[in-house]
Amino acid sequence: MQQLAGVTATLLTPTFTQFDYYNSQVGGLELTLQDDLSPGDRQVIEEILAFYAGRYGTPERRPAMVSSYTA
Repeated sequence: MQQLAGVTATLLTPTFTQFDYYNSQVGGLELTLQDDLSPGDRQVIEEILAFYAGRYGTPERRPAMVSSYTA
């Protein structure tokens, strides 16, 4: 995601306290999109999210003050 100009990806801390080999070691991914992100780049982001939604379930989206989503 962060390879797209205008996208910042931040890894969130997991909420569980004990290590579990079968759990993700990441609590989530927060994407911050610049307002002037091109429609083509927005489409690429949607396609990437759709791919992972097909494998792991639909991500939770939380609109923030700027165009940010947590997945």
